[in-house]
Amino acid sequence: MSKRSSPGSDEDSQGGTSADEPIKKKRLVTFEPVRICSVNGTSDIDAKVLAVQHYKLSERFRHKERQRDQLQKRVEQLESRQAQDDAMLCIINRSWNRFDEDVRILLQRFDAETALEGEIEMEHEGTKNFLAKLSHWENDEIEDKLKQRVGFSRRALAKLVQVFDHITQRNEKIANLIASCPTSDETNEGASTSDGSGSNQSKPSLSAEVAKMNAELSRENARLQKMVTKLQSENHSLSMKISAQEDELTLMETRQEEMTNSLEEIKYQLDKSMRRECKLDFRLAEYVRKTQQLELNDVKAVNTNGVGIVPNTTTNVSKSKLEELEQSVEMQTELATSRLQELQEMLEKNKNLTRQLETLKLNLKHTPPDVIKNSTDYVALQAQFSAIYVEATQMRQQLEVARTQMAALRTAHAKQIEVME
Repeated sequence: MSKRSSPGSDEDSQGGTSADEPIKKKRLVTFEPVRICSVNGTSDIDAKVLAVQHYKLSERFRHKERQRDQLQKRVEQLESRQAQDDAMLCIINRSWNRFDEDVRILLQRFDAETALEGEIEMEHEGTKNFLAKLSHWENDEIEDKLKQRVGFSRRALAKLVQVFDHITQRNEKIANLIASCPTSDETNEGASTSDGSGSNQSKPSLSAEVAKMNAELSRENARLQKMVTKLQSENHSLSMKISAQEDELTLMETRQEEMTNSLEEIKYQLDKSMRRECKLDFRLAEYVRKTQQLELNDVKAVNTNGVGIVPNTTTNVSKSKLEELEQSVEMQTELATSRLQELQEMLEKNKNLTRQLETLKLNLKHTPPDVIKNSTDYVALQAQFSAIYVEATQMRQQLEVARTQMAALRTAHAKQIEVME
């Protein structure tokens, strides 16, 4: 049997326990209690669910907006880089065309009877629309065409140097002939000795007339040279302006083509959106007709039953359902457009990857031997092979030396055995 404790003993025990217990520490972090909102019915639950869905959709929409802004910045950067590259290509092409034109003019000026005249005309006709053709060529074709153009410029420049060498040699010959001709004093002395003292009249000799005509012709040549250089500088500036305008025209044509392509795509997207809008309008009209029929049925039921509270609730429920359906339709349209954009981006990426894969396959199938020889793996293998070959030759030499030493040792050993016997 259990004994009852006295009240005094209880107080003592309580006092002892309170004295023995440690002091409780205060919490540094306090958590708010979870509050569960009150729910009156299914309509409140639907409203809460719609609010959560709306919040999630807004978050997704913000994320899509951020991604769209980043992609827009990237597109702007790529467009600016493409514009810079196009401008650089135009400048290079213009300078190159000017160089070829100057070489052609110099060859025509010095009356160079060369075999490059027909080739110069063909190349001049082919380089007019070089940038327009460049966008339609493949990588291999671009490399071949550039090699052909560089080779033509090299040949034309070599021919020009040859023409200048020929002109300098001709000028040296003329100068030597002029220097070898006798002067006027010598001709006068020779004439006086031959004719005697009777011929003392001052007649202009042939060499003096030739020198005078040569001086006049040199002055006329210098004047014509100055005029030609001036006209060439004017022609150069005008041709540079014309080529710059032609390059701008080609760039504008390419931009026009791009804009027409983008306009066609936008028209296609507009037609799709209009068809989708017509479908959604038709569905919305069906939903409105169904709600009107439900309202009429509710009114008929109220008239038959005599209750006046039900129609307001049914109308409120039908309006809420209509709003929910409209929201769901908008959400579905936004999701469909986003999915369509994602699918288009994935299709473009897939096309680009397939093109890159095909180009890589072609490059692997048709790799030239120069590329293989210039590759790092081939060079490393060749170096290793040469080192191993050198080591093998050294080992062969050492083996031959060892064999000779072994033969010498055998002969010496045989001689020692014979001596010992």
